[in-house]
Amino acid sequence: MQIEASSKDLFITRLWSFDLSHLMEHRSAWIEELLKLRELEPDNRSRNVRSGWKTPLKSFDYLPPDFKVLEKAARPCFKHAGREMALKLPNNSKGFHLDAAVNLTDPGGYNVQHGHEYVYLSGCFYLRVPENSGNIVFLDPRPGAKYSIAVSANEMGSTNVQVLPREGQLLIFPGWLEHRVEENMSNEARISVVMNAIPRRAK
Repeated sequence: MQIEASSKDLFITRLWSFDLSHLMEHRSAWIEELLKLRELEPDNRSRNVRSGWKTPLKSFDYLPPDFKVLEKAARPCFKHAGREMALKLPNNSKGFHLDAAVNLTDPGGYNVQHGHEYVYLSGCFYLRVPENSGNIVFLDPRPGAKYSIAVSANEMGSTNVQVLPREGQLLIFPGWLEHRVEENMSNEARISVVMNAIPRRAK
């Protein structure tokens, strides 16, 4: 007996990756500026970063001026992801702006599991990624999946997905997708720039 079969993927969660390695020409200057900023404001803490330092999550204006080239390069990437996801901004908004923060995770540090609330999309640009400094781990967003006895080891299953980031890479994902970063087992700080696309309210 021949049985006709069909299938459809449901509740797909996409992760976008953009190669912004052309910005690595700014790498040394950016790192130098961030280390100076840490000396001036050494007490910055974050609920997500353990053993490290983080700037406040604000507009790019808070960061040194030459970080504006990163904002300019990242904006079309967020627009592309938003189009593919068919996202609609709230009716009272007019586009979006990018907030940014620098995560500097010292050796032995890590980022706890978290999501980004009330944002359009989230992203992370990797400025310095020493070898063995930790993968970013994305968790299955379906609450029921973790209770299933049937665990599937592919992208349609219920296992965590690990991504080894590389310098110059921008990852973009839905803000509600919970994630964490493994312990930095290297001898250098891992440095990344976190970005959130926030709907801009129409005046």
